Parts: sequence; structure tokens; C-alpha cells
Amino acid sequence: MPPSQTPDVDAVGEPAYIVRDMVQKLHSSLIRLLGCYSHEARLHLPAQDEINAAIPGTDIDVDLYFSTCISPPGWQGAKCTVQSCHSSACSQSLPELQDLCDAIHRSRMRKRQLHLLSIGESLHDLSNRRELLDTSQFPSKSLRELLDEGHFSHFGRHKVSLKERRILAIILAHLMLQLCNGPWVRETWGAGNIFFLYNPSTPRVINLRRPYVHSSLSSKPRAPTPDSLKHNDIDRFHKYPLILDFARLLVEIQLGETIKPTEEDCPPGTLEETPDTAFFMIDRIFREISDDIYDDYRSAIDACLECDRFLPEATSFDNPQFRDLVYQNIVAPLEQELLKGFKITIPELNTLQSEDRRSSKKSTSSSGHTTDSRSGYNRSPRCAPQPASFEYAEVNSSRKEYPIVNGRNGISQVRVDTISSSVSTSVEIHPPESFKIAIICPMAVELAPILAVLDAEYEGICFASERNNYTLGRIGNHNVVVTVMPGIGNNRAAAVVTQLTNDFKFLKFGLLVGIGGGIPDLPHYDIRLGDVVVSKPTAAFGGAVQFDRGKTHPDHHFERTGHLNKPSWFLMSNLEKLIAQHSIRPSKVGHYLSEMTRKRNLMIQKGYVHPGEEHDVLYEHNYRHKSHTSDCKNCDQSKKVKRAPRASKDPVVHYGTIGSANTVLKDGDTREQLKKDLGIICVDMEAAGIIDDLPCLIIRGICDYADSHKAKKWQPYAAATAAAFAKEFLSIVPPNFSA
Repeated sequence: MPPSQTPDVDAVGEPAYIVRDMVQKLHSSLIRLLGCYSHEARLHLPAQDEINAAIPGTDIDVDLYFSTCISPPGWQGAKCTVQSCHSSACSQSLPELQDLCDAIHRSRMRKRQLHLLSIGESLHDLSNRRELLDTSQFPSKSLRELLDEGHFSHFGRHKVSLKERRILAIILAHLMLQLCNGPWVRETWGAGNIFFLYNPSTPRVINLRRPYVHSSLSSKPRAPTPDSLKHNDIDRFHKYPLILDFARLLVEIQLGETIKPTEEDCPPGTLEETPDTAFFMIDRIFREISDDIYDDYRSAIDACLECDRFLPEATSFDNPQFRDLVYQNIVAPLEQELLKGFKITIPELNTLQSEDRRSSKKSTSSSGHTTDSRSGYNRSPRCAPQPASFEYAEVNSSRKEYPIVNGRNGISQVRVDTISSSVSTSVEIHPPESFKIAIICPMAVELAPILAVLDAEYEGICFASERNNYTLGRIGNHNVVVTVMPGIGNNRAAAVVTQLTNDFKFLKFGLLVGIGGGIPDLPHYDIRLGDVVVSKPTAAFGGAVQFDRGKTHPDHHFERTGHLNKPSWFLMSNLEKLIAQHSIRPSKVGHYLSEMTRKRNLMIQKGYVHPGEEHDVLYEHNYRHKSHTSDCKNCDQSKKVKRAPRASKDPVVHYGTIGSANTVLKDGDTREQLKKDLGIICVDMEAAGIIDDLPCLIIRGICDYADSHKAKKWQPYAAATAAAFAKEFLSIVPPNFSA
């Protein structure tokens, strides 16, 4: 754009664009020309930042879908060009439309695209009688449905990338600036009235960059705006409902699911929702997930919740100063994150939307499938040359895609822009070199909670040898490779870690995360079921000892031989820092546990919750179980070891030596002897097979007391507590460490 045509920019940086006025005049024209009051519309408005009223003929392209008022009910698509000023030449040469309702039904009967031109408050029909209407799709899939169906889930098969989530958030932010408190969006908006083009024959191809806002085309008086708030509305915690609605959208897009109020969000002693319930719900969930959100996005949500700090009272989006402040405090941080993280500016985003718009007719057959059309078979999820994060309908007629498949360099799609001749990746590449941390889980029950605490999951990488199964993802600031063993035991653990270190040669350390048998030593170690035991060097051992390794003498005396490596200095320094932090503030294990089950409701059904203190019973070590079943209903209750009740169900973390062997320990007498001889506080079956080949921290959730009363009831919850501690530990490790 020449310097003379640069749009005015105020002190806060928002361009003085006139899109809002243009689309309001369009709404007035539509209302005036409709012969009935039963029509609804769904409008797509591209993000804009360079509309200048001083340029004659400046226009914007708006996509519209109108509902029909005759049987059978349906939707008619329309392309509408809105000009910013009235041109006498145009008005004289084009006949003005007189009956929009008739034009809608005529185009629908003929299956032709409706094309409108809006100049000022006049409307003109520019439809081409040969331009067919694409009847295969219309904006029928709401954002609410996509959230509820798992399309935004971080672990679903769809996997909407972080980039696409951020682009959608910015497009919705600009829609808020242009439409809210106007005739298009009056009282409220949310995921239920934001729609996307949907074709039932290709359900996975959904272009998230083209949201449509649902609106009623009615000439009824506008609902009250913040300019005319009643006294009881002013007393609300949040005075700007439309901004609060946007905060909910940001939280739901980040979380990947619909958020719902709980008893905590309602007045004490009741489940009745009030006008403030939405604020309390959004604020509560935002606090729970804020640690996992990047700064700029978090700042935008925080500004939505605290907007009364910077917004003038009793104003709305019709006020330019109000809109400027919303842009500066809410929209600008979102734009900044998109620029910093993905190098996309708003003009570039507008260009991408325009290109997507031109290629939308091809999108239903050119993107989003996992079936190889040439061979007819479904590619393996681990080996298919597809992006590391599935991006919905990201098609572009001016671009070509070239898959790169390489076991050393990861898997990605590289797109060459034939216009600018620049090469850019459509998603982040995660080669093996980018993974420095491994998490090893012995069994599926232990793997599940680790998958649940991942903040992102990436596509897999193919290796020449496929002995191990890997899940790639991110926890906090760290890429992690997660693997599960084919079976328990030190020998299998050694084989898995050998292959692991061969496939990922840049690993710095590992976390062995799972369940173990606790060895209480009252009053020093009051270990309970569900507690966490972490390996930590003592005077005698380096954090773990293999108690079944040694030689037996003629007098039947068993002599233990050999020793296991200590964790690295780097691991221990970070562990000591975490221990120190727990001395001044509570552990986050309880928080991560509640977050895990809130996001993954199925885990509650699978037992990944506290079974209840009444099921945590420690018997005297020499009292044996009295039943062939796992329950202790026939056991002598007088043989229970008396322990004081705890004030909280939150797990307690213990640090010490973990004993490892290839045999399951299920005998109280042996347990006590090991405690006496070696000072161990937990037993497992994998630590000895890993710790010598990979610097490792052993994290065990206690599921039993390694005696004859051993049962599986506590295994899921114990695995969850270990996973929660692993996540907290990684939050201490510096992002760019080079241990």
C-alpha cells in the first residue's frame, strides 16, 4: 500500500478501519429487503486491519448463508461484496434489488450461487446465472459440536494443532471487535452460534479458518447494551457479558472441550446458576490450566476477566475508545503470540483466508484424509507422511505439498509457495534430536495417566527397528518420548531402554514411572497407599538396589553383589530444588490429579481416583491373608496396624532407596527383613534394568504393602499419583538444559 494510503493508526496501534460500520449497513439493507421475519443468517467476515475509508471503492468480501422460509427448509449461500462508499456510477448502472426473500428462493430453486453487492444501504444482485451453488456443504457444524465430539482434544485422532487454535482465536477476536453490540451479535455469543462448513461425506475436512457467526435477521428493537445496563447488572462481577463470552471461547479452544459449571461456581448450598456463575466457572478453570498456557494467550484471557480495570464504565463496542482498549489489551496479545510463534501477521492471515476461500470448493476432496488414494489402504499412524499436528482443511490452490519422510529428521509436510518461492513447514518438526527426556512405563495401567498429563501429543517417527512403541509429546516446556514395556521385569526393562537409547541418541535422562510396593517404617516413613516414593541416594545406595542379585554360600547365606548407578548431578540438583519448594508451598500433585480426571472423565470409571481411606489397611507383617480372593473381609481386623488418620487425601511424597528384583514380593516377613538389611522403602521390578543404561529417576506410586494382602484395587490411582509427580518434577527442569 502506498504511504498516502496507509490507514490511520491511533496511539494504541489499532487501525481506524470501518468494517464495523460497513457490516452494520449491510445488516440494515438485508432487513429492509426481506419480506418476512423468519430468516436467519450465518456470516463469515475475514480478519481485517487495512481498510481505509479514504480510498474510493474499498471493499470487503463477506460470505453469507441465508435460511429459507419455505419448505423444505434449507440454506442458500451468497457471496457479498461490501463497498465502503457510495459510487454514483455504480448506482446508476446497476439495478437495485427489491425483494431479497424472492432472490434467495429463486437462487435455491435453480441451485445457483447468489452474489450481492452492498453500496451504502443499497443492495444489488450480481448473480451469474451460470455459477452453480455448492450444495455439498453449508455451515452446519457448530464449534460446540466440534468440542463435544473431541475434534479439539489434545489426544483425539483429529489433533487440531496449536497453530490452528491460535488462528481461530484471532479470527474470533476480530469478529468480536466488528460484530459485538451490533445488529449481528447483540446479547450473547459463544461456541453454540459459531459454525463451520461441513460436508457429511468428508467429516474430517473442516476449515477452522472460516468460522460463521449465526445471527437473526430481525428488525425488532435491539436488546439492552452496556450503555443501558440496569442497576442489578452493574452489580455483577463482570459487567461486559460479550467479553466474558469471548473469554470462555479462548478457554474452551485451549482446553479442547466444553467447560461446565460445578457446585463450586454456584451460590453456597445450591446448584442454581446465577448471572455470575459463568464468570466463576471460567475463572476457576483458567486458574487450573493457566500454568500450561503461553504468556500472551494467558494475558488475553486474564484481560477478558479483568476488563473493568481498563474499560470505561457504561460503554460498548460502538464506542471507538472502548474498541481501542479491547484491541490493545485482549486482541493484540493474541496477534503477538501468532507472530512470535508462527511468524504470521494479520495481513498474511487475511491473505491465507482469501486463498482458502478461493479453494474451498476443492477442499472436500484434496485434504484431510488418511487413506492413500493411490493404493486404497490406510497408512500406519506411526509411519504415514503426515503433519505432526493434524490441520483442518489447510488447502491452497497456489501451493504444492511435498512429503518428507526420514527416520533421522522426523516427519513433516513442506509446502512450497509458488507465488513467493518461499519454503515453510505447515507444522513443527519434531526430530529425534529434539527429545532429551524419556518416560518409561512398565504396564498399560501406568502408561494411561502419563498420556493424560501430556500437554500435547505429536505424530510418531518411523525407525528401521520397530521393537519399541513410542508416544511423542510435550509436558510443560519439554518434549518427551514415552514408551511402554511389553512385560514387567528387569530383563525386559533393560532390553527396552537399550533400544530406546539407540533410537533417541540425544536423551539426557529418563523417568521410570509406575507403581510399586510400599514398605512403611513407622514413624520415619508413614507410607500409605497412593503415596509416591522417589529414588534418592543414601549413604549405602545410589537410590536403588537390586536385592536378588548375588551368590548363595554353602551355609545358605545369600551375599548381595554389585551396585547400581546413582542419578546424575543434574537430576539430583533439580530434585533437591523441588524438595525445597515443597517445604514452602504445597505439592502440585493433588492439582494435577484433579486436572487429569476432569479432562478425562473415563479415567474416573477406570479407577484412577482415590478408592477411599477405608480400603487402605496395613496388617502386621507376620499376619497372612486368610482368603483365596483379593479382598480382606475374612482377615482378622485386630491385626491391623494403627495409624493416625490424615487430614487430607493428597498423596505424600517420600524419598529413599527403592529395591528392585525380577520376582514379585508378596510376603510381609521378607519385606521387613529387606527393610532391616537394606533400608529400602519401596520395591519394584524394573529399576535395576534401566538405571545403569540411562540416568534415571525412579517414581513409584504405592499400590500395596508387598505382603500377602496384596491386591490390584489401588493400582490405577497409584499410577496416577506417580504420573502427577513426574509432571511436577519436569516443571522444575529448565527448558533448555544441556545436562
